Amino acid sequence: MTEDLHMHPRRRVVENDDKAEPWLSVVGKSAMTVVMHPFDYAKTLMQIGFEPLPPVPAHTIFRRPVLKLPGVFAYMGHLRGVDGFFGLYRGLGASLTGRIVYDSCFVFVTMRLPPVASFDEDQQLLVGDCPLTSDGQKIVNFIKRTAQESVAYAAAITVAQPFRVITIRMMAEFVGRETKYNSVLGSFVEIYREEGLSGLWSGLVPRIYGEILRIWLAATTAFFINTYIVEDPTVRSYIATMSSFLASSLTYPFALVSTVVSVSGAPIVAGRPPHVAIYSNWTQCYTHLKKNDQLKRGSSLFWRYYNPVEVSRGIAYKKPVDFVNLD
Repeated sequence: MTEDLHMHPRRRVVENDDKAEPWLSVVGKSAMTVVMHPFDYAKTLMQIGFEPLPPVPAHTIFRRPVLKLPGVFAYMGHLRGVDGFFGLYRGLGASLTGRIVYDSCFVFVTMRLPPVASFDEDQQLLVGDCPLTSDGQKIVNFIKRTAQESVAYAAAITVAQPFRVITIRMMAEFVGRETKYNSVLGSFVEIYREEGLSGLWSGLVPRIYGEILRIWLAATTAFFINTYIVEDPTVRSYIATMSSFLASSLTYPFALVSTVVSVSGAPIVAGRPPHVAIYSNWTQCYTHLKKNDQLKRGSSLFWRYYNPVEVSRGIAYKKPVDFVNLD
């Protein structure tokens, strides 16, 4: 359930007549999880640094030498070639369970928070051009809405994190062809027995940090542009979408670090060098990835380039990643 492939349920004021609507969205999100799972699977393996297909020398449109990696469809084709069509759904059970738990927790918490006026309600006019809500109250309502959304997301992420860890490790077993994490319940017991609760919630902190930062960046940008610059409702929806996209791009490194830390040190091939270093904490992981120019690893599914590289005579070559000096 890599964050950038699934849309999150939106915060809304829940009235008595439409309490069923958020729960119906849980069903829709679950169906989308099944459809998008092969892409999530491929992206997760990209994030942990597993590249079964070799890169080829190429140049960007600015003539900069790069090593180009195959796109997601070629990557998925390799996975299918090894494990067959149904192999593309490795880890689906854990991913789907986590999606249901995540969305259900989000809706449960949201429905129990005090109602706050929506953005559209704040924009209503009383008489003519006279605003119903003052600018100061609009800002107060915006802060309340965003704070409540942050609380709901943080709760949902925390409750569902063990399923995310299990999903990542099930997918990562493709690298070493292990079968250690076979079932959701069995994996839960196995991780708890070997690593304790910290193993089940590994990667939680950077994931929450990134999500909260994403929420506030996207919401703040959209709020001020749509409140003080844009008046057309259609354009406002585009602004909200673009703000969310840009915020997700800026906070992607936190999602990457969360995925890497979730598998780092696990008793499988993918959890150790040369695929993933063994980190003492998530900040060390962030620093190491940044030093090796890999904080965007896996962010693009189609135009993919290998990092780090060194250039000689106009051609890019692989630069070895240092798995010893992590800081």
